[in-house]
Amino acid sequence: MKQITFKIINIILICIFVTSGVLLLTYRLSLYMSKKQFDNLSNMHRQVSDVQIQKKSEKKEITQKERLKVFFDNLQNKNSDIAAWIKLEGANIDYPVMYTPDDPQFYLRKNIDKNYALSGTPFLDHRTKIDNSQKTSLYIVYAHNMGDGTMFTNLHNYIDENNLKNANPVLLEMPNALKKYKLFAAVMLKEYTRTADIFYNTTSIKSEEEFNKYINFLKTNATAISDDISPKYGDDILVMSTCSYHVKSGRLALVAISTQDNDN
Repeated sequence: MKQITFKIINIILICIFVTSGVLLLTYRLSLYMSKKQFDNLSNMHRQVSDVQIQKKSEKKEITQKERLKVFFDNLQNKNSDIAAWIKLEGANIDYPVMYTPDDPQFYLRKNIDKNYALSGTPFLDHRTKIDNSQKTSLYIVYAHNMGDGTMFTNLHNYIDENNLKNANPVLLEMPNALKKYKLFAAVMLKEYTRTADIFYNTTSIKSEEEFNKYINFLKTNATAISDDISPKYGDDILVMSTCSYHVKSGRLALVAISTQDNDN
């Protein structure tokens, strides 16, 4: 009887081990395929855009706006929800950014083909104004912390103040402008608290007073901040937000301020 029980336990343990291995392999494969898809999308459309631009440049000089238009025309032919492209060298961030104001979290678990994907696709807060109609534009981009270096996992590297100050510029390509940002603050929050509510419900800046209030909020609540940057009203703000496990329902947000060498 004991021998039979022992065999049953062994069989159960083997099944658990095999099942866990299959699930882990499936998880890793899903992340790999998602990252490969984004890399292929970027490379393919940039190459197509370069060919089209070269043909045009035989006739006249091509401006930055024209380059961006060609690039985004190609991207949006594939998926019209693509509103921007975000890149941060050194953090493995090089992704399209989606915008679906009528279905805010549509890409939380979907890829650019609108199929299920565990890692999802970075997306803008649905309250974001993307028309550059305000003196200071505020963009909030969400993406998962996948724990494997993809999506926004590596934002956690910039909790360290030296890394924050020495980070490469964040590039945000949009159909009508290439915006460059420098990391200014890292803010660690807990969801459903007053501080987090204030931060994530600030989705637009309508006056100099509101801008200064926002910057003071960051200085008061930031885990790390760059004193090399002096934000002023009229600078654009980019927030990159992801999950953090420093507390239950934790959030990490990196706030970046636009530089003066934006190409419009």
